Amino acid sequence: MYAQPLRSSSPDIYHGKYAASLFASGEQGAWYDPSDFSTLFQDAAGTTPVTAVEQPVGRISDKSGRGNHATQTTTASRPVLSARVNLLTKTEQFDAASWSKFSAVVSTNSAVAPNGTLTADTFIPTSGIVFSAVVSAFVNSFSFIYQSITVAATTYKYRLCVKDAGYDMVQLRVSESNGLTGSNQALTRVSLSDGAVITQAGAGNLTGVTATCTRTSDGWCDITLTFTSGASQTLYFGLWVWNSTAVTSDGIKGLHLWGADIRVANESALIPSYQRVNTATDYDTQGFPLYLQFDGVDDWLVTPTVNFTATDKVTAFAGVRKFSDAAAGSIVELSATPTAADTTARFFVSASSANVASYGLGMTSNSGASGTYQIRALTYTAPITNVVSALFDSSFFSGPNRVIPRVNASAPGSIQVGFEQTGAVPTKFGSFPMFIGRRGGTTLPFNGRIYGLIVCGAQTDSQHLTNVERLVAHKSGVAL
Repeated sequence: MYAQPLRSSSPDIYHGKYAASLFASGEQGAWYDPSDFSTLFQDAAGTTPVTAVEQPVGRISDKSGRGNHATQTTTASRPVLSARVNLLTKTEQFDAASWSKFSAVVSTNSAVAPNGTLTADTFIPTSGIVFSAVVSAFVNSFSFIYQSITVAATTYKYRLCVKDAGYDMVQLRVSESNGLTGSNQALTRVSLSDGAVITQAGAGNLTGVTATCTRTSDGWCDITLTFTSGASQTLYFGLWVWNSTAVTSDGIKGLHLWGADIRVANESALIPSYQRVNTATDYDTQGFPLYLQFDGVDDWLVTPTVNFTATDKVTAFAGVRKFSDAAAGSIVELSATPTAADTTARFFVSASSANVASYGLGMTSNSGASGTYQIRALTYTAPITNVVSALFDSSFFSGPNRVIPRVNASAPGSIQVGFEQTGAVPTKFGSFPMFIGRRGGTTLPFNGRIYGLIVCGAQTDSQHLTNVERLVAHKSGVAL
């Protein structure tokens, strides 16, 4: 019987008590929480604590109380602790070299930003440049600024706060060309005087373009340009200075800029819409979930042998974000060969399966070549963040009860059976290490994030199932 947690107003405390009570009766397993710095170490021995984001994690301690700590002895194969979602750097420092400027200069910390700090910069076109939004009078000498980023084939949000500092119009522009021209473009033109979106358009392989603008009483326009990139490519994110009538730059007037942010469009809506990034290791973490970043190449962790031989049921919970469906990536697996056909049951959870947009969940529970049972929870197309949970039950030798999956606290709308054994012999789970992020440390590398992982050698009741899923969702920024 599970102990009943005390109610608390804090999601971490209240739902965390449910996670802890999964192991109250001696159940085997592990609980990994990347948001808990006290459990993170840069080395496998646990002597050098992780003290900040973007440090490697050589050991994450098990919070279940079972001494099943996940470690990595090879320095190059350690995942990294991160909370970053904004792909830009120097997001409040437009004078920095990472922002290329053409026919313009930047005056730093020259205006009060939307957050009330003196951190907004002013982008000033070179004196003598003539420009206008009126087509017949358009003589733009390309006074612009940009930062380049390599993107995947998915949908992005480009967000920037702009204020009139002498010119009343701006065009946010994304292009495959460093001149902010070219055949692949996404753009929006916005009136800074009233916040109206004048135009929004896409061309080439930048499609699905939409734009929004929210204007504050003090004149700041919070502009978001959303578009889909049709390919993995380097894109240049920037802006052009415009004006409603033809003007000649005096080298003094310009546009105030602040808070540039580019992120994959389906990053959690529960996190702040802007993340300050200075450098790759210096950025805002408040309000942004912490995660272990696995590189999809050689990052992985492994536990000591975990003895599940007393149980025929295992429940797993994982908060994950996968970046690709091109190949299966191992999230967690019991043993280096989780699909081996023998008399001890093993389980695995993977991101993607058979190169389709899915989560793969499987188990082995009999001897013989037909000893694998696998289902695919469809369709969850990368990049995507989900809470994936499942009951693995080796006491069933036929039918769907052997693996019962849930995604975001619900049964998947579509399930596909990949392999199903026949004539299975009921058995207990085996005694093996658990591998995280890579099968056996050699194949199926996971390309994505793990926000939390809990594995318990028992079947959970509905109350614990619901509350532990809520805990993992809270850690992952997922709304249930």
